[in-house]
Amino acid sequence: MVLSWIWLTGHIDLNDGTDEGDKVLKEVWAKSRAKAARAREEVMLIQEEMQRTLRFLGWKAQWWRSRVDSRTVNVNQGLQEGLQSYMHKQEHFLRRLEHKWRIMWSVPLEDPMDKEGNSEEDPDNNEEDDEEDDNNIDNEEYRDEESAEGSV
Repeated sequence: MVLSWIWLTGHIDLNDGTDEGDKVLKEVWAKSRAKAARAREEVMLIQEEMQRTLRFLGWKAQWWRSRVDSRTVNVNQGLQEGLQSYMHKQEHFLRRLEHKWRIMWSVPLEDPMDKEGNSEEDPDNNEEDDEEDDNNIDNEEYRDEESAEGSV
């Protein structure tokens, strides 16, 4: 982590009468810090939106899969096959989209603090680990379904 130059300045004696510049420095520092906090928050929001999008795509694909056999009453064979084909096509499209975006977003979804090994958050808080485990489970399910489809 790179420290701002303001933290690296030497000691300033506020009683020597030269504190006019310090007021300006403090104001600039406060504004910069607020901007940085907003930028970090925006990144967190975008990452959360990406995660939710991936979860939604997985859910919607599963929803299409659950609909395959839902319409069987008073439907002729040709229509039934067409409906099932369409539902499988939608599910496959959503799985591919989820997989593509998961790969494309893998770097933005990584926590940069994990790379440096000095996270600012509580080390006992494993919410992110739980979320990552959920994502790995989703990936395993996707691979299992793909291999099952390939063997049909």
